[in-house]
Amino acid sequence: MIDPQNRVRERLEACFIYLSYATPDIREDIGIQGLSQVWIDTPAWYLWVKGRPGAFMIETVESGCLEEGNIVADSGLMAVRYFPSPGEEVFRDFSPGERALRKSSLFDITGTPRFEGVKRVRAGLYHIANLECLFGNRSQWMSLILDAPLLLTQPPGEFGATPAADTTEATERAIPAYALSLALYDTLVKMFTYFLRRTPAAHGDAVIEDGRERISCSFFSRTDCSGIERFLSSYTGVHMDSSLRKNVKPEWKKIALMEHRSHLTSLCGCKSCG
Repeated sequence: MIDPQNRVRERLEACFIYLSYATPDIREDIGIQGLSQVWIDTPAWYLWVKGRPGAFMIETVESGCLEEGNIVADSGLMAVRYFPSPGEEVFRDFSPGERALRKSSLFDITGTPRFEGVKRVRAGLYHIANLECLFGNRSQWMSLILDAPLLLTQPPGEFGATPAADTTEATERAIPAYALSLALYDTLVKMFTYFLRRTPAAHGDAVIEDGRERISCSFFSRTDCSGIERFLSSYTGVHMDSSLRKNVKPEWKKIALMEHRSHLTSLCGCKSCG
């Protein structure tokens, strides 16, 4: 029997592989410039998005099944990491140790860790946000939830996993984590808008933790939204109401109506897609 982690992985991969064969102009409009599976012991991917010269990594850190009344959903909680390009302004906001590692030979020309460097970054380094993917009730709905500090000042590891014993990090860190991770989140919402051929039924944001963190939530639905809205509002603290169509961006509508055209060459770098 397939467990929640693999069900979430299958649904994400279906979207990612589909987008990898979209024509270049469609990819440009959506903002996805590249994606590749990370070959580790848990579902993970690298993504390159328009407007950010560095690379993102999303890695599943927890999975399970959520149940509330008649709402049932597979959940995949992912750590969002960003490997900044040494030439971009935000690079200086990372810790001295993160900057030194990023400029070392443990990173390759793509801006992502070589195989031997992946273990180092998974020890809490470059972790700027959390992304939760929910897939519910016989694939009738799904949600993407971003949770990130507005300004991340904790030493590497405190926001996510505990650093490895040999990690020595100064605390000079002032990363605009929410704004940085929003580029990835917006691209993922657009990717699923194109893949599902529909805009999100609702989208909302909320500031929590005395104004220190921000949550964004979008959900797509093929069925009545009221029960899902109540569940997500309670679960995230974000007011979700599909009647408030003002939160559905015009660019999402454009993407949902795009003609679906395939390109012969995939942008995916994984072994399956060549």
